[in-house]
Amino acid sequence: MGADGAELFGRGVLNDEAAIVALIDDAGTHGAVGLVIDTTGSAAALLIETAARRQVPVAYVSGLVMRRAADLYAGAAKTDPKDAFVLADYAARNADRLNWVEPTDELLARLGVLNGRDADLAADATRCANRLRDALLAVSPALERAVGDKYLLARPPNGTR
Repeated sequence: MGADGAELFGRGVLNDEAAIVALIDDAGTHGAVGLVIDTTGSAAALLIETAARRQVPVAYVSGLVMRRAADLYAGAAKTDPKDAFVLADYAARNADRLNWVEPTDELLARLGVLNGRDADLAADATRCANRLRDALLAVSPALERAVGDKYLLARPPNGTR
């Protein structure tokens, strides 16, 4: 995305060094390049290493921020193109909130721990939701069908997070 929020180009990119370099070069024809990522796991390792070698600054947006940002866009489907658009749009609109980082080994290890904690919490929430649904189904299948996912979308009252 450009500084004005307009999409400059959009395409899928293989997790391949040549493809990443081509993307960085294409983006460079539009101005200064910055990389904003929402994952620090092994899937992002090549991307981060390539950015570091090309001296492209990197910012990290947490999974929680991404989920909240995605909630602001129409459609419930979670797809890679939608996630990429949300991430780029969030970065363009909130450039002053981004924390640009040096991708050192220590930082990558710390982000990996945080990302792992986020994944653990998401797995726990899914497990609890499945147990709730199973209990509701055992008590009243008709009620479970009527309620469906609605009870899973409930938010805790303010101040009880």
